[in-house]
Amino acid sequence: NLTNIFGFLYTRDITRRSKPGVISQALSGSTITGEQGAFDASVYKGSPHIRAIIIQVGINDILQGASTATFVSRYQALVNDVAAAFPGIPIVGVKLSPCRTYLDLNDPGQYAQWLLVNIAIGGGGGTPITGLAAVTSSHVTTMNDGSDHLAAAYCLPGSFNDGLHPGQLGRKTIGLAIRASLVGIGITP
Repeated sequence: NLTNIFGFLYTRDITRRSKPGVISQALSGSTITGEQGAFDASVYKGSPHIRAIIIQVGINDILQGASTATFVSRYQALVNDVAAAFPGIPIVGVKLSPCRTYLDLNDPGQYAQWLLVNIAIGGGGGTPITGLAAVTSSHVTTMNDGSDHLAAAYCLPGSFNDGLHPGQLGRKTIGLAIRASLVGIGITP
């Protein structure tokens, strides 16, 4: 829970906050197109109270058969739309967390897509994502077992461990990595 990491009281009414907060517009199980729809309908679009935008997507586009080029194109379109709605506000991209176990069970070719998407989010490859003020990536190394699998300590506990969804320590690690990215661009959460 990012709220606990940043140490503030969560409220969606950003005009009443005494400290910076996180507004999550994430839709569990959604694709980038679904996230785009949520952003387009957002009441926060253009708000003067927004200090940074964090884009963290999952692998649902890959799981639903999108090619790497389609995934990267959708991600870039989201970055471009966010930048147009919030001129001058820094955008932080978050690399996909390790999840090779899950991808290998589903379709081993999807692991190659995961690699290429993370390279693009990081600003590399044939079609790099542009327009990001920072890229959060330290969590990928920290939570990696050395073979791009989500290390056991960062997984959900017991029978909920699917090798994809991080548990408490994993979420905290991602939150701290995002925080470091924000601090790196001069935003103190």
